[in-house]
Amino acid sequence: MMLTWLAPTPLFGVVDASPQDIQLSADQVLSLRFFGSPTADLFTKELDKSFQGVLEKSFYAQAHDGFPAGFVSASLPGFPWAGTMWSRDGGTFLRELVAWGYYQHACQTAQYLMDSVGTNRDGFIAFPRYFAPGMVHASGTEMDGNAAIIIALVALWQRLPADDPARARLYEFLHQPSSPVRQREG
Repeated sequence: MMLTWLAPTPLFGVVDASPQDIQLSADQVLSLRFFGSPTADLFTKELDKSFQGVLEKSFYAQAHDGFPAGFVSASLPGFPWAGTMWSRDGGTFLRELVAWGYYQHACQTAQYLMDSVGTNRDGFIAFPRYFAPGMVHASGTEMDGNAAIIIALVALWQRLPADDPARARLYEFLHQPSSPVRQREG
């Protein structure tokens, strides 16, 4: 079995807009393909369909029915936890958006997460177990969620062009005094 990533050229799209009008159509999506056997072909299709299903059915590209843009619902309507975005899942999907080349989608989700998280009693950003519409500046003790989100934010920062305004917002978020990755003094 052989694995290949196929990327269009150029790899990066530049965001020259505010967080509210990120151009999702500017994404230059990568393609993941496995070759060499019928099982490899099937696995390629399963990965693609799974990712596309979440993107089409659980990702809110625009604010709708109380869900903010960039929100990723944990379940489809009518299923348990529909209407929630678990921090760990949000961070994992954000990382997948980055890996697949959906940088503008990732910027939208990153902006939602950065706008929605609050600080803990010690004054540091701490992601809650999950988010739901209306939860603003929520914090918690979700270690897996914190880690998944921070890893994804850094991966997105690494892949955006140096002059991208979203990259600057990520840097500012990760380096502010309340950042979860700043060294605590004392």
